[in-house]
Amino acid sequence: MLPYRSRFSLLIITLLLLVTSSIAKAQQAPDEALVKAALLVRTVDRLSAQCKAGKGFNEKQSAAIATWETAQNVNNIRTQLGSLSSELQQQIDRGSTNLITALRKNYSTKTPCEIAANIITTPTAKFATSNSNPEPRNNSNPNPSSTVTTSSSAIASRVSEIDSFGFDTRASIGVGGFVTQDIYPVVLFRNGNALKNVSALTSANGLAEHRQARPKDWTQWRRSSGKVELLTATKGWKALPFSATYQALPADFQLNGTYRSLSGTGNVAIGGSASVAAWKTYTFSSDGRVIRGSGAGGSNAGVATSSVSPAQRGRYKIDGLMLRMTYDDGSTEERLIIANPKDPKTAIWLDGTGYSRSRK
Repeated sequence: MLPYRSRFSLLIITLLLLVTSSIAKAQQAPDEALVKAALLVRTVDRLSAQCKAGKGFNEKQSAAIATWETAQNVNNIRTQLGSLSSELQQQIDRGSTNLITALRKNYSTKTPCEIAANIITTPTAKFATSNSNPEPRNNSNPNPSSTVTTSSSAIASRVSEIDSFGFDTRASIGVGGFVTQDIYPVVLFRNGNALKNVSALTSANGLAEHRQARPKDWTQWRRSSGKVELLTATKGWKALPFSATYQALPADFQLNGTYRSLSGTGNVAIGGSASVAAWKTYTFSSDGRVIRGSGAGGSNAGVATSSVSPAQRGRYKIDGLMLRMTYDDGSTEERLIIANPKDPKTAIWLDGTGYSRSRK
């Protein structure tokens, strides 16, 4: 039978993927890495409070928690969590509640102290050493609503600076740990600059600050012999694998169909038995309705776990680069959308993540 620690790690990864995928990104929400880190920290904090209300941590557990908080800069995550919009904080709170409920259900014989102490030993809890470690955010603006308004204006003004969107490929790790080719959009500005991380377009701190913080996300571009080329650090000018470029979508553009993204991890590719998958779907109709769904599942040495979050229904509207969704439960979600204005029936990109259209 699979060792307890391996089963626990698999469950944490699966549940975290599921809960994170179900959290709607409110306007100016941080990247997914920060959401995952904040969700994990909030969960450990709540379990710690439950633990201390009882017998409390033993000496070994207390030392492990303290070491983890220092090594992973947990106080910084708590600070960033406190600066998020109230709506996003509520979603993270609900996600944490769901995560704790699932953990207590699967490990009913374990105390909150034991569960918290086990969470911090999983690879997922080592976010400070991860390549996706969330950047510190500028929390100088005490009024989140004013940040949203400023950012909306900034996004609108940036549209005029964009020539078009090109597409490049990169290797990524998918379900089972297999290497896949990810097609991602590149922002081509009129002044010759190119941005390889489209989510930076929604940065409240501005593109200049983003370029200073993450210079590797930026380069130059040009058109040559009918091809779009990017300037690379090692090979000079290199043509993008796709010659097509897309413009920003026209006002009141409509989608029709179900679009799905798939992500995952694991070690099957190198002879192991662990595989984790998470999926998100958006079903759009031409009358302005949208249904969002998500789920995650994992297996390891014959032990499997899966969960599907309840679908959310609402309405959507596309305004230039922004896809705005308002759900029937009152929650909202905003994504930066890129699609072929002439034919969106193949794929769309939301915040740079590709969603393929179902053929059904």
